[in-house]
Amino acid sequence: MMAMNILPRLKTLRLGGMAHSLEYRIKEAGDKDLNYIEFFELLLDDEINRRESKKYERLLKNGCIDAGKRFDSFNFRLSPHVPRGDVEMLMTCEFINRSENVLLAGPSGTGKSHIAQALANEAVKHGYRVLFKQTHKLLGHLNARRADGGFAQYMKKLQGLDLLILDDFGLVQLTPQNANDLYEIILDRYERRSIIITSNRSLREWDEVFGNQLMASAALDRLTHHSHCIEIPKSPASIRQLERRGKLAPVGESDGHRE
Repeated sequence: MMAMNILPRLKTLRLGGMAHSLEYRIKEAGDKDLNYIEFFELLLDDEINRRESKKYERLLKNGCIDAGKRFDSFNFRLSPHVPRGDVEMLMTCEFINRSENVLLAGPSGTGKSHIAQALANEAVKHGYRVLFKQTHKLLGHLNARRADGGFAQYMKKLQGLDLLILDDFGLVQLTPQNANDLYEIILDRYERRSIIITSNRSLREWDEVFGNQLMASAALDRLTHHSHCIEIPKSPASIRQLERRGKLAPVGESDGHRE
């Protein structure tokens, strides 16, 4: 009867966490002989946990982040050249506090994007604002916003992010306008906000992508200053190929990690 009287009020106040667990908490209070303060504390915790969970889900969606790409789902056994200690250190997200960059380079299928997504997941858990985008798609969107008058607004949104992740840098050759926009992003974030960049090209080849040696030199100088660089050598078979062949160990086998 008590729950029937309180539930509509909780829903009116949009206290969904409390409403969802109310009956269970009433039973628990009776079973454990909880006092009113203890009972109320449990309900408050339920509401806080629900709101934190919703916020996390919203930030993942807005940041284009795959919730399944986490550190604990990365298969280091199949990626022996990925420096696990370095990746674990980055998962603390201290590099974001210090406005440092992370550069991940190596052939396709070596786990770069998974690591970047895992860092994005961890950053969101720490309360940071994050966006994960393929480089050419982000620059294409910027160009479209220039055409409809929303360029400055979108650039401001990018500037406000705690962490910007540019995936597959160098996959598509930059146009002069793309190169200029990317340079502006790098310049705006230099020593203020962090960037993660993944690329199939070695770090030595990144200047070729810009098509402008002077701009490339200035951009890369800022990117590599205060940065963590991880270059992953080619593996006999990419993780995606192994996955297609069904040769990846299920979660829980081997070292318990899967990409």
